[in-house]
Amino acid sequence: MQNRVIQELKSLDMGDSRLEKRVKHILSILRRSPEENIPVSCRTWSETKAASRCFSNDKVSTDKIMAPHKENIIERAQQFKRVLVLQDTTELNYSDQK
Repeated sequence: MQNRVIQELKSLDMGDSRLEKRVKHILSILRRSPEENIPVSCRTWSETKAASRCFSNDKVSTDKIMAPHKENIIERAQQFKRVLVLQDTTELNYSDQK
């Protein structure tokens, strides 16, 4: 499980290798139960506190965390002729179709 997060974030660049390692570790922890909030996902107070400190760091941003993920999505999508981009809020109504 952790290897998948590390692979997805291999090009993560926070300007500090220790911080990058910490972000990857915390995201691996949060991946265990993505539907839960941080305290539930982390399971222990020390993991929760570490996640809070990490995400409070000025060098850590959503854009920096998402950048390698976006790169990988684009790379994977280029393998296909057509890609559907769906969200969980997508609603299709075929009631008037015959």
